[in-house]
Amino acid sequence: MRTRLWNNLSNIKFKVFYTEKWSKIDEFLGKFYSFILSFVAAGSVASWSLWKEYPVLWGAIITISQLMHVAKPYVPFIGDDRDMIEMSHEFDILYLKYEKLWYDLEYDKLSKEDAEDQLYVLKKEECKIEKKYRKLYCPEIKRFAEDTQKKTYHFLSLNFS
Repeated sequence: MRTRLWNNLSNIKFKVFYTEKWSKIDEFLGKFYSFILSFVAAGSVASWSLWKEYPVLWGAIITISQLMHVAKPYVPFIGDDRDMIEMSHEFDILYLKYEKLWYDLEYDKLSKEDAEDQLYVLKKEECKIEKKYRKLYCPEIKRFAEDTQKKTYHFLSLNFS
């Protein structure tokens, strides 16, 4: 029972850190995307003289800019940063519940049967969070996962030693 509880507790903290990291990446990508669109729009006014010398190049830039405007709602990450950080916060709240369950079990405040019941309640809560945010795209990138795993291990080592 303790091993399963520890694994779930660790996994939730991993999800907290991983979704938090992706929310920051999402925010950066969204701002960068908007910057590019704004830059092209402002540049079209500022470089009126280029239109005469390089009309094909400028036409291509404007076409790509307009396609980017149309595609923006369908580009992964763009606009997901708020939902991603909200999901991270919900996972963090769930982590605190796992932590309390861990200590209650550790200090014999709960029987194994009661702890087992509470574990399944928390796992159902995790499923609800994942279902609520199922439309978010959170890719699994090995390097980010490894960094997040190290951060999780460090955090847990400090808090449970």
